[in-house]
Amino acid sequence: MISIITPNYNYGRFLDSCIQSVINQTYTDWELLICDDGSTDNSAEIVRKYAQIDSRIKFLTGPHSGGPASPRNRGIRASSGELIAFLDADDMLTKDSLQRRVEALEFNRLDFVCGQTVSVGETTTLEQAYSLNATPTIYSFCRMPTVMVKRSLLESTGLFDERLLRYEEKELFIRLLLAPGKVVRKAVLPETVAYYRTHDQNITHEKALNRESPEYQHVYDTYVKVVSEYYPNFPFDKVKSTLHPLLRKTKWCIPKSPTQ
Repeated sequence: MISIITPNYNYGRFLDSCIQSVINQTYTDWELLICDDGSTDNSAEIVRKYAQIDSRIKFLTGPHSGGPASPRNRGIRASSGELIAFLDADDMLTKDSLQRRVEALEFNRLDFVCGQTVSVGETTTLEQAYSLNATPTIYSFCRMPTVMVKRSLLESTGLFDERLLRYEEKELFIRLLLAPGKVVRKAVLPETVAYYRTHDQNITHEKALNRESPEYQHVYDTYVKVVSEYYPNFPFDKVKSTLHPLLRKTKWCIPKSPTQ
């Protein structure tokens, strides 16, 4: 089973499309854990409506933490799947998103897989998203709604660092994929598996990221520590503007499908 972890804070206006995109999956062995971070909008009402008609949908509540790390961890701990996928409450999945990724993992005996996204706007409905050209808007790397990972790898590495209100996913991927002594079988799918929604709140969040902040420094320090194990003479002073460029240079593959 795949456990889909969805943190939510006051994204009630996007939840219908998000949840319906999971219900519409061609792969049906999943559970969706929506982990609320103290929302004050109509999020609870929307999620409970779906949970009443589909037992695979679960609603977890908690106090407001200010970032997605805490609700994601709450969801992971409460989940039952052997595979973990992530879907933010404002994003949506393509209809075959889970199918493509689970087949890639199983057929290629992988531990970690990610795919591509198409960007959509704040008011884009799920049906409108389905009608878009599926060619990726920008080829991306480890964007959250495209990631699927084996639970065993995630638990052995450690979950999200709840001290971080930002960069928490980058810090986790650094530990997950670059930790010395670990052999992680990983791949990037060239196909679109999710619709990434851009709107005022997440655009504002991106602009607010401060490279001088303690959160950034913590992630960067982790990056230096891990990468130094592989590249003792790597010129970190020249790449501080890029948090994890070496992730692209480690051994990845484009997986084969069962039909190839």
